[in-house]
Amino acid sequence: MINNYEVIETLKMINQENLDVRTVTMGISLRDCAHSDPKIACQNIYDKITRYAEKLVPVAEGIETELAIPIVNKRISVTPISLRLCILNKIALNGETSSLDVPLCCTQYDDFR
Repeated sequence: MINNYEVIETLKMINQENLDVRTVTMGISLRDCAHSDPKIACQNIYDKITRYAEKLVPVAEGIETELAIPIVNKRISVTPISLRLCILNKIALNGETSSLDVPLCCTQYDDFR
């Protein structure tokens, strides 16, 4: 149980020492967004990120209000997007010019040709 001393100390840290929460991060896995069609894969990635992160800021702001502690940054973190983009690039290239606006990368994914 929280005692009065702890509450007073926390309030003092917030008011006098500018205590805040630096960052709230939502982690999102994109592993299930793969598709052999690069356009569909990109749409899957976009849809998943926007669906999951839709309420990140309002929820973080609600926590800020409830706890009376400012949260400075709200951000998302996804599985390395380079893994998805490299695979998409390999599929899109297929011996032709890439239709994607991403650089060719990740030679370790040659098995996706």
